[in-house]
Amino acid sequence: MATNIFDDINASDIATYWTTLQQQEAPYLGEILFPSTRIPTSDVTWFRGQTSAPVPLAPSAFDTKTSLRGRDGYTKQSVHANYFKEGKYIDEAMRQQLLTVANSPIQGQKDIILNRIFNDDAQLIRGAALTREILRMQLLQTGKYSIAGNKQIYADDYQMKATHQATAAKAWNADGATPIDDIRKAKDVVGADTDQTITRAIMNQKTFDALLANEQLKSTILANNANTALATVPQTVLLQWIQAEYGLTIQVYDKSYTGSDGAIHRFLDDGNVVFMPDGDLGSTSFAPTPEETDLLASTSADVSIVDGGVAVTTTLETDPVTKMVRVSQNFVPTFENIDGVYVLKSFSSASGSTTQPTGGTTNDGGGTKPADDSKPADNTPKTVAVTGVTLDQTTANGTVGGTAQLKATVAPADATNTKVTFKSSDETVATVDGSGKVTFVKAGTAKVTATTDDGAKTADCTFTIADKPAADAGTGTTTPPEA
Repeated sequence: MATNIFDDINASDIATYWTTLQQQEAPYLGEILFPSTRIPTSDVTWFRGQTSAPVPLAPSAFDTKTSLRGRDGYTKQSVHANYFKEGKYIDEAMRQQLLTVANSPIQGQKDIILNRIFNDDAQLIRGAALTREILRMQLLQTGKYSIAGNKQIYADDYQMKATHQATAAKAWNADGATPIDDIRKAKDVVGADTDQTITRAIMNQKTFDALLANEQLKSTILANNANTALATVPQTVLLQWIQAEYGLTIQVYDKSYTGSDGAIHRFLDDGNVVFMPDGDLGSTSFAPTPEETDLLASTSADVSIVDGGVAVTTTLETDPVTKMVRVSQNFVPTFENIDGVYVLKSFSSASGSTTQPTGGTTNDGGGTKPADDSKPADNTPKTVAVTGVTLDQTTANGTVGGTAQLKATVAPADATNTKVTFKSSDETVATVDGSGKVTFVKAGTAKVTATTDDGAKTADCTFTIADKPAADAGTGTTTPPEA
């Protein structure tokens, strides 16, 4: 028997209840493409695979120095985890029901009340999962995300290649569309850029229906049918044919949710087709929440971790006397294989984007508004956050005594705070001043990093410094590496 009416409402029991519910529900697609991982701090570094396509070896004369090729196969990216938190408390009406059944000999009565409370609290955890999926699906389709609420706005641009965001030669839901050509182009572009093979494509049901009704596909598959306009291709036949001809598995992902505007939105926009290779595209990186780091070992609160990094915290409040349940998460997705993804707009959606920045309530499995949800029109700050920084050089060569000038470009162009600081990894080899001017001190290698004041975004340039030839009485020089 619990010592007071709130003892049965604790984080561990809520976590167990949620885990049981989860086993009965299909996971979000983003949980498969971006599996969960744990990171020690809110600052996340990941490496974007630029390309694995081979580049011809440069010719060389005999008895000459080796031309050095930069190690540019991977680019370091830095992002920051985003914190979300919401809570619920037991109101007076629920407290009175708990009092009524607290000493009841009929356990079933008590279980009904507790299950009602647990289900209510599970909605907070489901809302956290919904927030992650909205953010991941934005990132998958556009290479960027934006989510707002409670006077906070979290946004980042992972710089998806413009050549990997295309529009169909002709809309798939119009006469004369050629989806076969669009599929071939997607495979060719990704293959040429990354030497990867596109094996999967995802779209919602409306987009798949347009593909199913396409005359080019019907006339190809039903070659012996004289009147393809009146013919129907079974869904399984189309899927099998595309798999056999192009090695492409199509998945229809039609989950939706109710946004903060009260409208129904699909995670995948109408008309969007996302092509990708096998394997993980990135990860959902969970950093510790304040509740986990500060309260997990405390006697004043009960904390349990679910879903790989979501903290469920319960505390007993004294004025008024009640039990507070909080759900928090501190996460950010990484997108290591962003260059292996190709997004095709097969036709335009009349209503525009269907993935709202601020989320809402899921329509397939229940849910609640994700943590910190409110309408951005009222709460979005006037400042424009920095989403990234690039340098005009990533590698360069020079000689002792020479100088080089680095130019940093902050994105977006209208960012409020464009301040950048420069730092050398080895000032005995190369120094750098506040304007980005690099001075070569001695032979060796040094990396100069530009860091934005807003968001701590970074970009690097590696300098290889050689001694000045004895016969050279002039100043040092700076040259880009040979291709």
